[in-house]
Amino acid sequence: MTADSGAGLKPSEGEDEITRLLAVPLGDFVEERKRLAASLKSLGRRDEAQAIAKLAKPSAALWVINQLARREPATIRRLAELTAAMQAGPRHAPDEYAQRLTEHRDVLRALRDAAEGILAEAKIGVSPALLERILHTLRAGMADDETRAAIEKARLLHEVGELDFTSLLSAQPAGAEVAPRAPAHPKAAAEHAQEKPNAESDQHGEKARAHEQAARAREEERERARVRAAAAREAEQLRGKADAVRKRVRDDERAVEAARRALIDAEERLDKARLESEAMERALKAAQAAARGQAD
Repeated sequence: MTADSGAGLKPSEGEDEITRLLAVPLGDFVEERKRLAASLKSLGRRDEAQAIAKLAKPSAALWVINQLARREPATIRRLAELTAAMQAGPRHAPDEYAQRLTEHRDVLRALRDAAEGILAEAKIGVSPALLERILHTLRAGMADDETRAAIEKARLLHEVGELDFTSLLSAQPAGAEVAPRAPAHPKAAAEHAQEKPNAESDQHGEKARAHEQAARAREEERERARVRAAAAREAEQLRGKADAVRKRVRDDERAVEAARRALIDAEERLDKARLESEAMERALKAAQAAARGQAD
């Protein structure tokens, strides 16, 4: 088992095999799944061994979410609480709802930062798209009781698909106010008079929901803008790296060309030196022959 992403993540006592398996570093998942299935089978727990063997390797987003649940349980619980409060509807003043929405955004930002740290520690590439998948599953998953429980237990097995973020709220669309119908007779008028305060309360609730929807739309637009800005920064960084690589290639090509020219020059000098050497050898032999003839 590698040591890069598993530090501080030893499975706790009392956890079942699936939860313990989901806790291991992502790169060790397949090997640990095989080992655990074999161990359960040797103990006669064939059904459990088969279930473990069929468990798919989690995506990077799923793995990070389960690690967040283990490392940041208080933050995950707070996200669940805020989501439940938002689902309950506008029971308080719009300002209080806006405050909850702001805290919800801050909690998600904290989880995003923690997710970046986990990815970096595990040496998994960080990208805006991956972080958005993680945040989407956290946002939408908290609106579903079963998914929320799986997240809190650090045993989430599936990412949440594309859901409308408005499912977090019980708000009705803005502009859906319905005027009360006129009473048909005096008795109905009296009943209507008694219901008037409730109608006014409903109108206040509609206004609060409209405020909530506007605040939610602004928050979603800020989140999209943040993702676009992060993608633009990443693209700019990649362009810079590509330019640097192209420059190194050009420099290397020039160096190779200079070396090729130097080699040609050296070969020409070598050929010239060989010719000169051969001429000197012939001259030496001629001088030696002349010297022997005079001696005779």
